[in-house]
Amino acid sequence: MGAAVLVAVILIWIIKDTSRRGANTLVWSVFTVIGLGLLPLIIYFLVRDPLTLDDHMADKLNNDVLKLERSYYAFLMDEQDRKCPVCGHEVKSRYRFCPACSNELHTVCPACGELMETNWKSCPHCGHKVEQPEVKGELV
Repeated sequence: MGAAVLVAVILIWIIKDTSRRGANTLVWSVFTVIGLGLLPLIIYFLVRDPLTLDDHMADKLNNDVLKLERSYYAFLMDEQDRKCPVCGHEVKSRYRFCPACSNELHTVCPACGELMETNWKSCPHCGHKVEQPEVKGELV
């Protein structure tokens, strides 16, 4: 009678633990009943995943947050270390012209007035198509 209660307690604990850790509950339940509890419990402790499903999800979320932080840091560094393509002078992303050589870094959308890159074919803010000025003369 006492052995049956012990096997039942071990079985209940293994069922709960396998469901929390993502293991096959049916296999471990059958193995526990056939092995009379104690030996399967010892084997289960040796081979089970040390992390629960919640732990795995938390690790994944932490990794996602770290990736976002790295991306944001790279974005900030890109914003701070931007250089004029003509003279190499450091410029801010909101500058329309380079303060050192007056090169046009951004143009203004004729439809909505927002700043946009000079080589863009349409405004990302309103979708207005922008005609690119034609370069006259031959390139040498």
